[in-house]
Amino acid sequence: MSQQRRGTRGIDIPTEDVLPPGAARELLLALHVLYIDADRPGVRDIETGMKEDDELPGTMNRQAVSDVLAGRVFPRLMQTKALAMFLAKSAGGDPEPVREWVERLWKEAYEERRRAVGQQTAADQDAQEGGDGAPEPGSLLHALHHLEDELFPHEIESDIALMVTGPTDDRWGALAGILQDAGSALVVGRLTHWQPSPAESVVSLLGPELGRYEKTKDPAERRRLLSTRALIRHSVAAATDLKPHQVVLRTSPGGRLYVRGMDTIDIGLTLDGDLAVVGLTRVGLIGVGIATAQSVAARPPAELLDVLAPHEVDFLRSIAREERMSRLMNLWVLKDAYTKCIGQGRQLHYTAFGFTTDQPATPAFLSPEISSPHDDDWSFATYSTGRGHRIGAAVYTQLPDAPPSLLDRGLRAKLRNFLTD
Repeated sequence: MSQQRRGTRGIDIPTEDVLPPGAARELLLALHVLYIDADRPGVRDIETGMKEDDELPGTMNRQAVSDVLAGRVFPRLMQTKALAMFLAKSAGGDPEPVREWVERLWKEAYEERRRAVGQQTAADQDAQEGGDGAPEPGSLLHALHHLEDELFPHEIESDIALMVTGPTDDRWGALAGILQDAGSALVVGRLTHWQPSPAESVVSLLGPELGRYEKTKDPAERRRLLSTRALIRHSVAAATDLKPHQVVLRTSPGGRLYVRGMDTIDIGLTLDGDLAVVGLTRVGLIGVGIATAQSVAARPPAELLDVLAPHEVDFLRSIAREERMSRLMNLWVLKDAYTKCIGQGRQLHYTAFGFTTDQPATPAFLSPEISSPHDDDWSFATYSTGRGHRIGAAVYTQLPDAPPSLLDRGLRAKLRNFLTD
């Protein structure tokens, strides 16, 4: 019997003999409702669109999209939310209620699967160590569920970060010097300060992204797109001898932003609500990530343990309870920044690599193939805004024909392909 029905276009939900009624099928039905509402976009279009959307919690390649919609694999939570939010946006809807809806369905499906196999995940085992269903005091989950928002020991000061309040901020004058001296810089700003000026038309500001803007029906989404591009233009202009209107932004086939006619500066972008961070580097490639204690602690345990390498879990369990959230946030944003830097996003499993934990001010990359850290090609840093946000930056300083010594062979190939897009 055929495992999947295909219509004239797109992917149909599998039959009940393949995926029986239950929570997992309800989750897949919800994804297909969104998929149909978005007019069944092709998997290639979904892959490209997810890479281009900086506000999604993850990305997926076309094979992963196909596997999930066909019911061949059970998706990770971040994949589920990212795919659902992208499809909702494509249909002109509000992604936030959709994110909450599919997250609830995913948790129900996850519990169904866990019960079906009769085994507990590592997260479940942790949660039940106390004997009465509560996390054991001193365990990782207990720390994550009982943390104060203001708990930020081990703050790491950064001399490359510049916080600005708008186009007329006096601090812009320091950016060129930071970039020249340090090679990289971070510009932190709130999107409410970055509404386009009358001189900045939507067409000139967005260029090839105008089509994305016109397809977006949500006014808030439109404002975010315009504000981030205005912030990037002013950041590049302040770092160079250009005027903001002379900075023409483009997007590579891999979804990476760059300035037309300028190959000396690489750009990274990350968002959390109203806060945006632009990363600039003149020495290679840059990726940036951002998180808050609330956003990290609110993740379900299964998702938290889905981002940590085994040695990182062991480390968090070994340190004092009051230090755990700060160190977890550092690991979280560093992984986000690293995967963005190499153009993979959440396509690369966070558990497949990690960072050293003995020196929080100078983290180094580790992978299963590396017995000791090696920092010649990469530099990493974390930075706190002092208001609850943790920012991570990853800078890769080698050229395309000299792949990173820290990457395994598969990742090296992916990076070379990305750089030649």
